[in-house]
Amino acid sequence: MGGLITDGPGWRWVFLVNLPVAAVAFELVRRYLPRAPRRAGQGVDLAGSVLLVAAVLPLLLLGGQLGAGVPWTAPGVLGLLTVAVASGAAFVVVQLRSPHPTFEPALFSNATYRRGNLAAFLTGVGLFGAVIYLPLFVQGVQGGSAAASGLVLAPMMAGVVLGSTTSGWLSSRTGRYRRWIVVGVALMAAGFLASARFAPGASAIWVMGWMVVLGAGIGPTNSLLTLAVQNALPEDKLGAATSANQFFRQIGGTLGVGVFGAVIAGRVRAGLPAALDGVGPLPDGAAAALADPNLLTDPARLGAIRDGLLPTLGADGFARVEASLRDLLGRGVSNVFELSLVVTLVALAVVALLPPAELRSDPESPGDVVQDAAGSATPAPLAAARAHD
Repeated sequence: MGGLITDGPGWRWVFLVNLPVAAVAFELVRRYLPRAPRRAGQGVDLAGSVLLVAAVLPLLLLGGQLGAGVPWTAPGVLGLLTVAVASGAAFVVVQLRSPHPTFEPALFSNATYRRGNLAAFLTGVGLFGAVIYLPLFVQGVQGGSAAASGLVLAPMMAGVVLGSTTSGWLSSRTGRYRRWIVVGVALMAAGFLASARFAPGASAIWVMGWMVVLGAGIGPTNSLLTLAVQNALPEDKLGAATSANQFFRQIGGTLGVGVFGAVIAGRVRAGLPAALDGVGPLPDGAAAALADPNLLTDPARLGAIRDGLLPTLGADGFARVEASLRDLLGRGVSNVFELSLVVTLVALAVVALLPPAELRSDPESPGDVVQDAAGSATPAPLAAARAHD
C-alpha cells in the first residue's frame, strides 16, 4: 500500500493516511482499555528516562548520518557518539542508584532475561535490515517501482504471521519454546544467506519465496523471545520484561540500519571512480549526486541528472554509468545481507544457550527450568534459574 501511495499522490501521503486510523485507535484505547490500579510504592525514574532519551536520540540521528554517507570521522558524527556514550554512562550510574530504575539491574542476573534481550538486539539488526534494504534492492538495483519494492515485503509479512502463529501453537501444546526460537533464528539465517546471493536479474518469485522463509523465522523469534523473558520473571515484572525486550530490539535495528547505510554508501563511493573512468569531466556536483545510493530510488531526480549529463555522456554513456551504479548498489546490499547473516548466526549461538524452561502455569512464579536429556520438569524458583548461567 505504501508503495502504491508513493507512486501516486506522493510519499507524504504514506504518513497522512494514517491520521484517521490513529484517531480511531486512540479512541478505542481510551474507551475500552481497562485501567490498572496504581500499586503502592511505585515511582517514575525521571532522571533515568531523560538520560535514556539523551543516549538513544543521538544514535537515531547517527543512523541517518551514516546512512547518508557521512564518514565516521566527521565532527557531527563524533559529537553524536560522544553525547550517546556520556549519556549512556550516566544512565547506568542512575540505574544503579535509583529506587525505581527504568531497567532493574538485578534482572540482568537472570540468564534468560539477559540472553533473551541480547538475542532481541541481534535479531533486530537483521529484521530492520530486511525491511529497509529489500525494497532498496528491488527499486534501486532491479529498477522496480515503489509499489513493486513494497510488494516484496508482503510475502515476508505473511511468513511472519505464519511463523508466529505456528510457533505459538506449538509452544502452547508442548510447553517448550526454546527449540522454536532456535528454529526461527536458523530460518532467518537461511533467508539472509539466500538474500546475499540475489542477482540483479533474480525473478520476483525467487525473491518472494525466500522472503517467506525469512518472515517465517522472524515471526517466532520476535514473539517467543518476548515470551521467554516474560516467562523467566514473576508476574509483577512482566511490564519490565516486555518493555526491555522491545527496547533492545528497536535499538538493535536502529544501529543496524545506520551501519548498513554506511556500508552501502561506502561501497558506492569506492566504486564510483571506476564507473566514471573515461567519461571525462562532469558538471559541478554531478559526481556527488551520482554517489548518493538513494538516487536510483528517485526517478524524478535520476531523470533530471540524466538530462543534465546527456550533453556530456550521451545516451549510451549515461546508460553505462547507470548500470554501473546499480551494480555497485547491488554489491552494497549483498554486503548488508552478509553482515545480517553474521549477526544472525551470533544470535543463533545466544538463543541456543537460553536455559531450557517450561511455560509456567503459576503467574506468580517464573517458569520451571527443565532437563532436556531426561525430558522431565524440575520445579525451580528464580534463583535456581539463575544457576543455569
